[in-house]
Amino acid sequence: MNNGETVQLTVDGWRRLHEELLTLKERRGAFGASMSDGAPLADAGGDPYGDLARLNHRIAELQHVLLRAVPVDEADRVPGTVGVGSRVTVRWEGDDEETYTIVGSAEVAPRLGRISYESPVGQALVGRRSGEHVAVMTADGLARLEIVAVDGCADAARRRSDDGS
Repeated sequence: MNNGETVQLTVDGWRRLHEELLTLKERRGAFGASMSDGAPLADAGGDPYGDLARLNHRIAELQHVLLRAVPVDEADRVPGTVGVGSRVTVRWEGDDEETYTIVGSAEVAPRLGRISYESPVGQALVGRRSGEHVAVMTADGLARLEIVAVDGCADAARRRSDDGS
């Protein structure tokens, strides 16, 4: 994740991070209250101060991201062009299709298909349109893919060619 520059996030991603920050601050407050009440700080064998340090570290990370965050609303995107928040279906060489949602680096979840606009695949896709072919350097080397659909709208040219028109 970049350190001093703005961070683009989807509106949903911005909300999720903001909610996580509020939850963690509440947990930290409860943690502090339990320390002052003399209640047990952690389960047997736990490290309450390590837990508090991890909690404080995550709070600081979230605050740092949210201070620089610029939520990108769907209305801000160019229709049919890949950008932050776009759902993109691509066909990799070998006919494997995958669908990704392009998100900010703080919202990445590869198992959920959320990839960063800063990743090699994200960088190759941003600004492109349905029907375009792009090359991207992956861990396995150079790969080629075709953008099949952006935001769930299949490419009109592809539909025309499939119809024979």
